[in-house]
Amino acid sequence: MPPVNIHEIEYLKIFVTLLVLLYASILDYKYREIDNKSWLSLVAMGFIFNIYEFFISGSYEILKFLIISSISGLLVAYVLYHTGAMGGGDGKIFMGIAAMFPLFPFATFSLFPLFFLSVFANSVFLSAFLPLIFFIKNIPNIKGVKSLKEVVLLFIGYKREEKDVKEFEAVIARDDKINIFQNANLMELGTTGKSTKEVWVTPALPFIIPITLGFILSLVYGDIVTWIVLRVM
Repeated sequence: MPPVNIHEIEYLKIFVTLLVLLYASILDYKYREIDNKSWLSLVAMGFIFNIYEFFISGSYEILKFLIISSISGLLVAYVLYHTGAMGGGDGKIFMGIAAMFPLFPFATFSLFPLFFLSVFANSVFLSAFLPLIFFIKNIPNIKGVKSLKEVVLLFIGYKREEKDVKEFEAVIARDDKINIFQNANLMELGTTGKSTKEVWVTPALPFIIPITLGFILSLVYGDIVTWIVLRVM
């Protein structure tokens, strides 16, 4: 039986990564967290695939970028977790993608030297549409805005009676107390309040879903912002 060639390995890596991301997306949507099997499987299989690819190609570039990409993914995951910008599972998924794809699987447009950074940029770009949706929903509340913090609320949440706050929503403003900077790892979701008073809430987002979509965009177009700019120019 002939050995698997480089192109077949890349397609296999893409298939495996998509399966893991879809599995993690379902978990994130249902529970707003993922299990360690998701990112650990990507890291482990990434090293296996890429070391095998090194043996059949003899290219030390694969090993060099595997080390660079994996360390970079670890640093990004660390920063995202400790700043509270994303949940721990979200950051670790980037570690898995970094280990799986030290090099770009296809030639695509990107300003970034590492593939997982392109995925990260695309996932942030996709998530950026959510504030616009919130603002449109909050247009009737514009007249009641009295401060800069209340302007920010228009883009990050919506009003709901306290008794109706849902399982995956966090209260960010109650009466005159406003907390617009929520740590993704420390958000207190849901409420025990039974008041009919309106509060501002923000949803805990299943960020693995835009990561999955960002991964697909990176495969097809590369860095979508770069792609758009180049198309316009």
